[in-house]
Amino acid sequence: MLVSNINLVYFFLSLLFFLAMLRPQWAILACLAILPAFLLKFSIFEIPTTVLELSIYTTFVGSFCSLLIFKNNTTPNPSLVRRETGMFSRPIIAFTLITLLSALFSDHPQTALGGWKAWVLDPLLVFILIIKFFKPQDIWKIIATLSISSVVLSFYGLIEYFLWPGQLGDGRLDSVFDPANYHAMLVGPIIVLAIGFIFNQQTQRAWKYCLGIASAINLIALIFTFSYGGYLAVLGGLIIYGFLILNSAQKKKMVFGALIIFGIFIILASPTKKFQDIFEFKERSSGHARLDIWQTSALIFKEHPVIGVGLNNFEYHYRQTLPRVAFPPLEWLVAQPHSLYLALLTQTGLLGFLAFSWIIIRFFQIKNDTGFKFQVSSFMAALSAILIHGLVDTPYFKNDLSIIFWVLIALLIIQTHHLPLRNDQ
Repeated sequence: MLVSNINLVYFFLSLLFFLAMLRPQWAILACLAILPAFLLKFSIFEIPTTVLELSIYTTFVGSFCSLLIFKNNTTPNPSLVRRETGMFSRPIIAFTLITLLSALFSDHPQTALGGWKAWVLDPLLVFILIIKFFKPQDIWKIIATLSISSVVLSFYGLIEYFLWPGQLGDGRLDSVFDPANYHAMLVGPIIVLAIGFIFNQQTQRAWKYCLGIASAINLIALIFTFSYGGYLAVLGGLIIYGFLILNSAQKKKMVFGALIIFGIFIILASPTKKFQDIFEFKERSSGHARLDIWQTSALIFKEHPVIGVGLNNFEYHYRQTLPRVAFPPLEWLVAQPHSLYLALLTQTGLLGFLAFSWIIIRFFQIKNDTGFKFQVSSFMAALSAILIHGLVDTPYFKNDLSIIFWVLIALLIIQTHHLPLRNDQ
């Protein structure tokens, strides 16, 4: 969506800059509240950008100017946070450099650098801002902001779904996105994160009610996206959360309840064409199309194994490679390979995939047996939801989704800056 009034954007950015100078936290929260603003696009000196991207840059510059002018150091314990950030520094640097090299040496470096800017640089700036300007007691502000922002999108999507169904391309709730899977990928980890904090005894009762209402609305919207990947992600994330916080007897009850929910879903969904298409690999169906996409992705990776084809270059190479796998093809235009892991392998190569995996491994190496068990478990469960959804979709390669990924890592670092790694690694 192109922005028609550039002056209004500049006015907003000016206000955001002064807000970042005076109240860095508020400006950072404002950026998190307007994640869908990446859909508002325009160009500056023929360089494409978005309202969200410029908001992040403005907040970053304004916030660090506030440190220089007002000597505002809000980091809870700089040395400890540096140590805990240090456990992520090598994999983060590796991932950043590998994806940058992949972009520079790709067939279409301009397109790849645009993807690198949106999916690596911008979310890392948000990551740095959160690490620097938020303390453990401020984490609830970020979770509340993400929940409220997502529930606004879900509420709009529900109104559109029930009142203006003619606007829906495939009859599924998509809110401001297209297709509906994008909304499912956005709200899934936020639902798991919010529910985790509802069960946290340190969360104030009023906020528990607010998070409960927001989660309920997001869950209802998720149902009407008819995204099976989204269903699986939320259910899997909540099961992992349960395993992290419950005792043995409670875990058995939880697994039994999850199996009942899964069985009910299978019974209700199995007669539908959408469900049957998943397992149809001969006729034209979503399952057959995804099989072609995955086979084509495997061939792209085989031919570009080290650093891949560059971020955001998958569609071009997919069109070039697809006829060698399936002709006539079922899907010509595919932006991503419907798999987080194939997306990493094809666009960043084996090196990028290993660097990303290194970040994930570090994340789950944090010990989770302290008084912050509920909080840490919430972060781990939310990231697990992203990884589970990644089996059938790409819940990272979109501006808002990549930011949520790095927000979770930042929250874990803030909450656990004093905790040791597992096995003292």
